Amino acid sequence: MDLTPMKTINIKKKNLTFAQLPDSYRELCMLHLPRPIHDSYDYKETVAIADVFAGFEESMNEDQRDYFDLLVSVIADYETVESPKVSAKERLRHLLTESGISASKLAGILGLERSVGVRVVNGDRNLTLEHVRKLSRHFKLEPGFFI
Repeated sequence: MDLTPMKTINIKKKNLTFAQLPDSYRELCMLHLPRPIHDSYDYKETVAIADVFAGFEESMNEDQRDYFDLLVSVIADYETVESPKVSAKERLRHLLTESGISASKLAGILGLERSVGVRVVNGDRNLTLEHVRKLSRHFKLEPGFFI
């Protein structure tokens, strides 16, 4: 077992692309070791590496998918503790903005008419349980994120 200490890197400064990410779980952990987030620096670093994966779910191998799922879980845990006052609607809006998803694309994800997607984003229409399930599957987040 190699006990060489891992170097701490600033993911944002490396300008990594998905194609540059390691294929193995072990190498991904050497790049950025997933662990509970305790402060805003850890949070920013973890979000930065997760952002490199975003949009490439179909291209990920099993190790990359497991690693990404763990990062998303750790981020969600931190956000739940750090920002409990943020409403589900605000979290959804932020998620859509960060993912580059428009209201009309949201409607497509939910199987709704385009105008209904706009109403959901504006807060004029609430999400149903089925909508929450679809969003949870699409974004690979716990359903509680959307409630």
